[in-house]
Amino acid sequence: MASVADRARALGATWSSGTIGGIEAGRAKVTVETLVLLAATLETTVPELLATEGDVAITDELILRPGSLPRLLAGGHVEPTRALNVPPPVAQPTSTEKRVAATLGIDPETLQELAQQLWSRSYEAERDGRAGEGATRQAKAAATRELQAEIREELDRG
Repeated sequence: MASVADRARALGATWSSGTIGGIEAGRAKVTVETLVLLAATLETTVPELLATEGDVAITDELILRPGSLPRLLAGGHVEPTRALNVPPPVAQPTSTEKRVAATLGIDPETLQELAQQLWSRSYEAERDGRAGEGATRQAKAAATRELQAEIREELDRG
């Protein structure tokens, strides 16, 4: 990764090996400018960077078939495929999810599944949304109590 970052910096980028790692892991939002610079750095083309052997999940419910992205870039029309009942990828439980799950007497993965089922987003995203932007610890604690009550109700319905 360091050599890719070094080559990108030689082309004027301000990338580090962490930037490259973020791109590879899918944690970084990739812009058109990033794609062009990455293609130049790797001495390839943007369509070759985007060529895949498998499906590409644009969202949890919108899937593009292999080869669709390069065709789109070339101006072609691509009919998307809708994925039905595809569960969203599950991230590793956060420390907050582990703590809340322990409080509720369930495993963190169950907490993640319940959060998706109840609120269509992670536990922390729901807590932060309810507490509000720039929330105090007290506001987050109040939101936490409310969410835990909802989870307990759902578990009791079982």
